[in-house]
Amino acid sequence: MSQITDSDNPVRPPLGLPQGSVRALLTLLILGVVINEMMAGRDVDILWNETLLIALAHYFSRRRFLNIPPEVVPRLQKEGLLPPETRPLYLPTGVIRALILLTFGVAGFFLQKQGRLFDPKVLPIFGAVGAYISGMVIAYFAKWVMRPGVNSLLARWQDMQAMLVLITVASTAAIFFIHGPEGLPPWLRHASLFLSLYYFGAR
Repeated sequence: MSQITDSDNPVRPPLGLPQGSVRALLTLLILGVVINEMMAGRDVDILWNETLLIALAHYFSRRRFLNIPPEVVPRLQKEGLLPPETRPLYLPTGVIRALILLTFGVAGFFLQKQGRLFDPKVLPIFGAVGAYISGMVIAYFAKWVMRPGVNSLLARWQDMQAMLVLITVASTAAIFFIHGPEGLPPWLRHASLFLSLYYFGAR
């Protein structure tokens, strides 16, 4: 049974730009708005925050790292078993992700110098983004360092993370159901959000 590849059914990307260019532009524009509002000390609208998180989730989970020998990749792409890497905005692979990380890094540096990194207007955004990316990075290194297997150290590490997230979020939900949002300590609300995003990043 033959594989159907993009070359068999060519589709023109939007505006004739490389695949993913419009998403890249939207992500950078949304990121610019959120960073600008944070640096100006203004409250960032929750819709901008949520849209940014969705865009970041796309960029940092769409393509996972695969342990495939470089010489095998062209053959898998030719056979249609592995989609080719796209180059949004004609940029090299990974540049958009690097720009996103660099932007947050520079913004965090200046906010730290101003003593505003843990400001209530800033912390939820940096915490959410940092938690998701941390989960992704830690999971990558954990799989690289620990061998997989049913009873392996990696499996136990993943079980521990799952239990921690479930207990934290279940405790938060229980307080919500019994006492309402006013009975929930801010630290527990933030912990539930950050741990949930960390776990989704790790998966």
